[in-house]
Amino acid sequence: MSELGAMLAGSAVLARRNLRRAWRLPGLLLLAAGQPVAVALFLGYVIGPVLAVTGYRDFLLPGVSTQAVAFAGGLVAVGLAADRRRGALDRLRALPISRWSVLFGHVGANLGAQLAALATAVATGLVTGWRIDAGPGRALAGFALLLAFGQAVAWVSVVLGLAARTAQGARRLGLVWTYPFVLVSCAFLPTGELPGWLRPIAEWNPVSVVATALRELWHGGAFPARELALALVWIVGLLVAAVPTAYRLLARGPRPGAGA
Repeated sequence: MSELGAMLAGSAVLARRNLRRAWRLPGLLLLAAGQPVAVALFLGYVIGPVLAVTGYRDFLLPGVSTQAVAFAGGLVAVGLAADRRRGALDRLRALPISRWSVLFGHVGANLGAQLAALATAVATGLVTGWRIDAGPGRALAGFALLLAFGQAVAWVSVVLGLAARTAQGARRLGLVWTYPFVLVSCAFLPTGELPGWLRPIAEWNPVSVVATALRELWHGGAFPARELALALVWIVGLLVAAVPTAYRLLARGPRPGAGA
């Protein structure tokens, strides 16, 4: 078997192992899948009528979907934290398998959480009357963009999980680092009422850029080439920064004080 084939085979084995472990922790899956439902219902039916924003549901659901995959992508650090706490990460380092297999095994398994979160966000939207106005091509492009963004978030979470000094720190970082990007964004509310100094940050952070591209893809008129290009720049930039950094951190081995 070639080196690439061995790496892919090892990644698949470890991804299955991580998926089986995830099923034994249903609370995390319910959290990833349930959060977009709660956010969509609360904002759509409690906050939305107060705002009186025209077409708020069409504005909201792309933002909820973006937030859902971002939060689910952050959960990959929880699996890394569990492996660190139990010593499994050190044992995997000692095995004759590619370190890429360890990383892809975690990120690949995390795709299941992202799909579950996205499915519940979309299902909630459909039940409440939201629809995608564009054709199937643009609809699929939007879902592909979301999953690509989720993978970029997952790789950043891997870096944070490996860089944390303790397994507990890795778990915390993975769960909370996405919140500032979501809260200071246009995921749920227009940015026009924000203070002048905060508005550029909200408009240009990756959650806002992806959510805006989704709105234009699913509900806009002309094809949003500029918005889509900006979103892809963010996704590629995050991957270029995070993927090699994750490999270097895994190859470096445990840091002092990296126990539970």
